[in-house]
Amino acid sequence: MILTDEQRVAANYDGNTFIVACPGSGKTRTLIAKMLRALNDVRDTSRKIACITYTNSAVYEIENRLKIFGKCGDDNYCDISTIHSFCLVNILFPFYWKIPKYHNGFTVLTIDSEEYKRIARDCLAIFGLPNRFLDQFDNLYRNSDGTPLQTGVLSPDLVSYFWGKLEELSYIDFPNIIYHSYKLVENNPSIAHTLACKYHWYLIDEFQDTTELQVKILQKIVSFGLSSFFLVGDPFQSIYGFAGARTDLMNHFAQEIAANTDFKILGNFRSSQRIVSHAERLSPRIPPMLAVGVDQAYQREPIYIHTQTTYEAIVDYFLQEIDNLGIAYGECAILSP
Repeated sequence: MILTDEQRVAANYDGNTFIVACPGSGKTRTLIAKMLRALNDVRDTSRKIACITYTNSAVYEIENRLKIFGKCGDDNYCDISTIHSFCLVNILFPFYWKIPKYHNGFTVLTIDSEEYKRIARDCLAIFGLPNRFLDQFDNLYRNSDGTPLQTGVLSPDLVSYFWGKLEELSYIDFPNIIYHSYKLVENNPSIAHTLACKYHWYLIDEFQDTTELQVKILQKIVSFGLSSFFLVGDPFQSIYGFAGARTDLMNHFAQEIAANTDFKILGNFRSSQRIVSHAERLSPRIPPMLAVGVDQAYQREPIYIHTQTTYEAIVDYFLQEIDNLGIAYGECAILSP
């Protein structure tokens, strides 16, 4: 695997590591390189590597790259998953019987299921809100004390009532997968000890979007001193603040585990220097991000327009520019937090 000097030095460091990686810098490649090196620590042992990322698409990408660059059988030593899947497999499925409300088992209910929407609509009706607020349920988050983080028009009472209905029906949603996993490791130190023994390395992607409860679970594992951590994140790319993500948690956890924080991967292979320069004006880095890919000298100048509303920006400017350039709508994208 071909790596830059920045990527190679970070991947080869043996202790706890926290890397700040800018957009387009090859952080997945760096993560894979670290995984391949960490495999030397667990091959032919009973221990494994946990690689935790944020989306299923990232899981598939890492799994496919491991198949390409790893040895036959290496996938048996690597558990690659989202944080929700990690908690389900390692905490909730083995120990759900310790939760009184779920002692007979549970079913995961996703936000796109009809049953989830039905229960949510019933709750909206009970609290006198129209169905157009159904999408507000996508942004729920539970604090460590069990209270809901208020988002949008959904009151804490409504959200608590909604979660109560899920529990009555033995359903569990994504916020409560994390919450109940946290409560289990907090109340049962042996669970965290088991996870510390099971995984020699924890590789965590998109660490800037880690929530307080996720960090608390990791802190319980850290307390046994049996595992090492390789964290990759970027405070400028945090987009899940509505779900409880806080960039200060990233830095505090890195300090707590005495991670080496000197590693910065700031070469952007994705964008031209003109685009990178605009990004630096909006979110300046020290040292600055640089374009290093094959398109670094591309001369098209980005257009920056400031409007009062997102709707105005899209309708009055973006779509008109797309039409002027003769670009089909299916060949362009609008990115938004």
